[in-house]
Amino acid sequence: MVTQDLGKRTYTIGVVIADITNSLYSSIVRGIEDEAFSRSYSVLVANSDELLGKEKRYVRVFAEKRVEGIIIVLAFGSQEYPKDIAPCDFDGPVVKAENEKGLRPCSSSSRTWV
Repeated sequence: MVTQDLGKRTYTIGVVIADITNSLYSSIVRGIEDEAFSRSYSVLVANSDELLGKEKRYVRVFAEKRVEGIIIVLAFGSQEYPKDIAPCDFDGPVVKAENEKGLRPCSSSSRTWV
């Protein structure tokens, strides 16, 4: 597990999108970036290609880069791996969103689901 240095802020948010070529996802990223920029945050974007391995790897990479939060659009089939993948590798706030295929999120008291 990567532990964040509580004394230093990075003003960076990591976003994992299932398919950046999909106009829905690119619109989501644009909205996230606009809002983040207005609050002096930068956004790092990763495309998972709806592959669980890539999704997990990017969560670890974002944790290593010390992002302050992660927004993740779950890959198709994500419900098959442990429901709290992000907390395994990241101890900051996480927002997990369904993808357009209608995945149902698992309940989690420490995470936000949309």
